[in-house]
Amino acid sequence: MPKVSVVVPIYKVEKYIARCARSLFEQSLNDMEFVFVDDCTPDNSINILKSVIAQYPNRENQIKIVQHTENKGLPMARKSGISNTTGDFIIQCDSDDWVDKKMYETMYNEAIKNKADVVVCGYQVTDGEHFTPYVNCQSIEKELFIQNCLFQKESASLCSKLFKRELFQNEIVYPIYGMGEDIALCLQLIYFCKKICFIPKPFYYYFSNQNSISKHNSVESVVSRFEQAYDNVLILERFFRQNFVMGKNMELSLDCFKHKQRDLLLPVISQKEYFKLWKTCFKGINRKVVFMPLSLKDKMFFLLRITRIFKS
Repeated sequence: MPKVSVVVPIYKVEKYIARCARSLFEQSLNDMEFVFVDDCTPDNSINILKSVIAQYPNRENQIKIVQHTENKGLPMARKSGISNTTGDFIIQCDSDDWVDKKMYETMYNEAIKNKADVVVCGYQVTDGEHFTPYVNCQSIEKELFIQNCLFQKESASLCSKLFKRELFQNEIVYPIYGMGEDIALCLQLIYFCKKICFIPKPFYYYFSNQNSISKHNSVESVVSRFEQAYDNVLILERFFRQNFVMGKNMELSLDCFKHKQRDLLLPVISQKEYFKLWKTCFKGINRKVVFMPLSLKDKMFFLLRITRIFKS
């Protein structure tokens, strides 16, 4: 059984997949498994991947390529990849990103040394030229970590977190839609863990692609992203209410997360129908904003929007 399995969903990444794959195959950890999921990509990504694989004969027996017969989206590609892994620990890597050569060895060793079932590392956000590192973790206590992710004080990215295989054997609800899918899955796994460790090194390189669909601000794109995020918020809320004793802090953090997610609609709330949707999508949330750990500026803008003084 490999020590670490890496799941890599692939869709329209022919510009980036070679960089990603090389960073994986050049890992200092030898005992690994790489599961690439071809989500019916229409471009040349898979051929490029295969050409890179040919350059690393020492890794060929560690590589699987899972083929979807139709495009199912990122969350389902992650799920397919996970179901095809055999490693003791599982981690995701997005195919337009890349990783430090020592990332997985360091995280695996930390997990074994501390008997942890989740290991979190820092990351860097980059446009390819400028790099901004994030290496802080406010708390590794499970409930506080979950709350901080909901407050968006911690990253809920799956790609900077190594999960013990057994966590996936719990009753997990996998997201269907892409927007907010990482936090919806991540926090369920965190809930079932017993111990979290943090490594304050920015091992993961998150490529901020300005051409990403998440950057498009047409009405259709904005509303679609909100609807996807809304569905994933409901997955989390149902999960928490079924499994957590929901104290004041958890309720507040969940409300704050809802408020942040509905703000995906801000680019279109000058239109009456979308203002109404923004205002009413999460019942009772408006009267709670004043109690949320938001900046004074954010609270003032909320009041101006809710009263229609400020319309965007």
